[in-house]
Amino acid sequence: MFYLKEWVITVYKWKRLTHLQRFALLKLFNPGHENKNFPKAMVEFGLAV
Repeated sequence: MFYLKEWVITVYKWKRLTHLQRFALLKLFNPGHENKNFPKAMVEFGLAV
């Protein structure tokens, strides 16, 4: 499992994402990024409510 602040992404959920979705999440979670769109992406990809 990956623990990302309040969110938990299981291996099953991670595998269900497309390569582009995985790339976007990793890019948005990067410490050099301001991360303001990360929560929106989590909701859009069905990983958060």
